[in-house]
Amino acid sequence: MRSLTIAAALGVALLAQAAHATVIQVGSPAGLGATDSVAWDQLGGAGTFLFTPALATSAGGAVIDVSTPAGEVSRRDEGVDASAGFATGTPLLFDVNEHEPVQLRFLTPVYGVGAEIAEDVQRGFVATLTLFNFGNVLGSVSVTGDGGPVYLGALSDVPITLARFSTMGPGGLIDAGLLLGPAQFVSVPEPSTVLLLLGGLAGVALTRRL
Repeated sequence: MRSLTIAAALGVALLAQAAHATVIQVGSPAGLGATDSVAWDQLGGAGTFLFTPALATSAGGAVIDVSTPAGEVSRRDEGVDASAGFATGTPLLFDVNEHEPVQLRFLTPVYGVGAEIAEDVQRGFVATLTLFNFGNVLGSVSVTGDGGPVYLGALSDVPITLARFSTMGPGGLIDAGLLLGPAQFVSVPEPSTVLLLLGGLAGVALTRRL
C-alpha cells in the first residue's frame, strides 16, 4: 500500500510539473545549446525503408527510438533521392504521410531538441514541433518555411521524453512528404540554457501578474 501511495504521489507530481512547463523556441543548434546529436545514415543508405520503431544512437551514446504512427519512414540523402535544399549529402528521414508526425522518443529524457525540416515539394509550409513528458504535452512551437529547410527547435525546463515533428502546406494541405535532418538535443542543460529558461519562467510569471 505504501509503495502504491508513493507511486501515485510521483505521478501527480509529474503531471503538475508537465502542466507548468516552460517551452522556448530556438532557431539554430547554437541557440539550442546542443550537447549531443544523432545522424540518420546509421539506419541505412538512401532509399532504405525503416521498420519502425528503429533505434539510432547519438554521438554521445544516447538511444533514440524513431517512428511514425503509421510506421512508414525511409531514408533519403540530399542530392541522391532528395532535392529540398539541405546541404549536399545530408542524411534525412522521410515520412511520405505528412499527416503523420515523425516521432523521436528519448530513452534518456532530454531538455531540448531541434532539427532542420522541410517538405519534399517546393512550396510554403508550416512546421510544428510538439514536446511530451511521458504522455503529457509540454508545449509546441512552429516555424514557417518558404520552400527550403528551416530549423525548428525548442527547450523545456521539464524533461522531454518524446518529440513530434510535423508539417502542413498552404491552407492546411497535408499532401506532401516530410524530410527531417540530423537532430540535435540537450542531454544536460548548459548554464546559458538554464539562464534562458529562467528568463522564460520570469516572463511567464510577469504575464500572469499583469
